[in-house]
Amino acid sequence: MGGLRCPKCGRHVVRRTHRSGVVERLLSRVSVYPFRCQLCGRRFRAIQPGTRWVTQQPERREFDRLVARLPASLSTGTLAAEGAVTQISMAGCTLETDALLAVGAVLRLRLHLPADHALEVDEAMVRWVRERTVGLEFHSQRADERARLRRFVGGLVAVYHGVDDDAAPATPWRWHRGALRSADFWFVVAVVVFLVVALVILFPEVKFCPRGSRC
Repeated sequence: MGGLRCPKCGRHVVRRTHRSGVVERLLSRVSVYPFRCQLCGRRFRAIQPGTRWVTQQPERREFDRLVARLPASLSTGTLAAEGAVTQISMAGCTLETDALLAVGAVLRLRLHLPADHALEVDEAMVRWVRERTVGLEFHSQRADERARLRRFVGGLVAVYHGVDDDAAPATPWRWHRGALRSADFWFVVAVVVFLVVALVILFPEVKFCPRGSRC
């Protein structure tokens, strides 16, 4: 999204996500919105002056689903079936299958990546079912498999959004420039200023003198 970068990994593949709690709803009145990095998953707030998002309907998904076509194998305690993934993100996928699955079912998933061995998801939960299509949310995955998933999703991001996932993370200087747009940074600044002003008002007799000098 524009020049907005993730403060953790330095990539700018971020998505505006839903507000959580009263504080974030109040902050949105002054153009401070929450975002989610689509690759590392970091959730953060940033100032977007002059920007207003109007939600037409409740949107709880925090990761964009990217179009893909991957053969898949799934299994539960009593069931083994085949299917095809049609959309995928770091948080889950959309799967077409003839297997009869119920909402809340937990299964093991194997995704057959092109020119690579199968990607395994130890636990995926069925979130919704629509005829032959089910929505899965990834719950448990080994660290090495998670890293492979991130590389695969990063490749899809590069194709569909023209973003170079292999670009180096932001340098410390870039991070400091990005911090000026961080809502958390300005919140800390406001708290410090408030405390200093409060001390001056409540204790006017207290003098702040440079170290080693006389007041």
